[in-house]
Amino acid sequence: MFHPAYWPFTPERLSAILDPETLAVIQTGSVARMGAALSILDANATAPGAERVDPIDLSSRFAPFCALLRNEERVRGGNRACEQCDADIARKALSQERHLAYKPYTCHIGVLDARHIVTVHGHPVAVLFAGQFRPEGGVEAIQRNVALLGSGRYKEIIPLDESVRRDLHLRAAELQPKPPDFERRLQREAEYISRLAEAQFDSIKTRWEQAFLDRLRSTRPLDQVDDIQQVRTLAVTLLEQLRSFCRCDYVVFFANVQENETVLIPLAQAGLPAGSTERLPHFNWKKAGLLEDAQRPPRLAQTQATLLRGIRGDGRALIEQARFAAPATLGKLYRSVLIFGPFAEEIDLVKEQHFLAETSRIIGWLLLSELQLLNLQKQRDLSENRVRLLTHQLRTAITPIATHVGAARLLQSKVLTQDQATRMIANYLNIAQEMCISLGRAADMTLNSHVVLLERDDLKLEPYPLSVLVANCAGGFEQRAGERQRRIMVDDNVELLPTAEIDVARFTIAFSNLIENAIKYSYPGTRIVIRAGDRQNRLDLDYAVIEVQDDGDDIPADQVERVFEAGTRLLTGVKMRQIPGSGLGLWEARAVVEAHGGRITVRSVPASFFYRQKRAYRVTFAIRIPLQQNQ
Repeated sequence: MFHPAYWPFTPERLSAILDPETLAVIQTGSVARMGAALSILDANATAPGAERVDPIDLSSRFAPFCALLRNEERVRGGNRACEQCDADIARKALSQERHLAYKPYTCHIGVLDARHIVTVHGHPVAVLFAGQFRPEGGVEAIQRNVALLGSGRYKEIIPLDESVRRDLHLRAAELQPKPPDFERRLQREAEYISRLAEAQFDSIKTRWEQAFLDRLRSTRPLDQVDDIQQVRTLAVTLLEQLRSFCRCDYVVFFANVQENETVLIPLAQAGLPAGSTERLPHFNWKKAGLLEDAQRPPRLAQTQATLLRGIRGDGRALIEQARFAAPATLGKLYRSVLIFGPFAEEIDLVKEQHFLAETSRIIGWLLLSELQLLNLQKQRDLSENRVRLLTHQLRTAITPIATHVGAARLLQSKVLTQDQATRMIANYLNIAQEMCISLGRAADMTLNSHVVLLERDDLKLEPYPLSVLVANCAGGFEQRAGERQRRIMVDDNVELLPTAEIDVARFTIAFSNLIENAIKYSYPGTRIVIRAGDRQNRLDLDYAVIEVQDDGDDIPADQVERVFEAGTRLLTGVKMRQIPGSGLGLWEARAVVEAHGGRITVRSVPASFFYRQKRAYRVTFAIRIPLQQNQ
């Protein structure tokens, strides 16, 4: 329907696009160029039919025969019958013969006429009628029909005096044959009206769409972003507006919550059943054929089949009828995709792709900016915690250092033998030096650690698809693994990992530590396998299991617990110098997992190959994490 509330504003009636004054000017020019009457019948918006909308009086342009037949003062019902004939022809043209733009025909009384459909962007909006010519077979059939007026099928057409039949016979004989160029001239008028109507339609459509886009742009950003739920609430508000305007079954907004992730979570939706957000699939940017730094493909409509392949994981059935995907980016670190479900009517994606992409860009920029702000806030809080802890460590360490230096100076002032003083001063200074070195190590550990005095109350919990988190972490380490001659393989069952209630930032760091650990300690040329672990019994349905497996050195059974202790590295000699590290990664991972009420374990079993004449071992770290956190 061509109305501001019915996007994509399908044109249905010529009179809804062009006002009566404009139509009058157009029709007057067409009549003058044709040299004959040219009627306009509007397409009916509510039923297959047409309504006459002639804004000017055409009676003076009728052929004499038709002018007499339609003169109600001499032929009762004649004009009404002619108009009904036009309406019937128009109805057939708009319903059964839309593929025939031009068609000649003989009217109900036998006169040769022609009609031409007027379209706006392929949609029929009106039918033009012109003609009133002599049929190719002569006028005898017309004269016979005149004799039947007032009876049979012409019983509603009643001549009011006997002279009418005679005059109609005479004027039928005066009908002129159709000019050879008549079809081309009528086609030219129809095309002329179509161009004018399309220009006006495009102007109105653009104005209505821009008004909606401006409403989206005027959305007020959040005053303060403390957690992702605030961003979700804002997203739902925007998606409800978009769904209502575009009249689609649902809209889903996918975005990366952490910087530079390429697997996006469903941040919000509108139109799907309540509670379905947590069951929605994720969107894989790379598998949709998108480049990491590209905002959107140049031919968006033509790439929809590829883009929609980016919808991955369990829950795809919820949006399997998706019709359009519009990606957007904020810089090179944040990405989003807007998925539109079936529309209320079929739309031309090629024509509408720019508008849909602009809605995605506006909504994407607004929400991604909020997510970026949220991440900056988290980074600031983390930095403040590090500074506080480092300050505490400095204050704690400086006091004993100063004490030992002071003791050394005091000894200098006392009368002691040279050897005694030297030994005691050297001892105190050695102690002070060791404390300084220890302080430097503690400061380095603090600045490189993401977990600072982590407690359960520190977690900022939210539902998040583990499949997305694992895929993003794996993707982030692919290049580094390749540089070290390792290959990361993500099992397909990762896409089936459920949604869990987690602190996304901290759990991402913890899982990344496991992958980084595997890259460091596995043998060159081997694979690092990431997969969803088996859940063994009914109770495990409340948990998810994620495993990281690599091939490297053995972790003896008596050392399993030690690997999770802060500062512990099971390396000696040359390997300690070759493999950098602080011994904090696994300690940090366990701290995060246990704060979530989960558990992290490691097992080591002999592999089937040797490396440098030494048995290789298959080492598997497993995280068991509850899907919901009990408050």
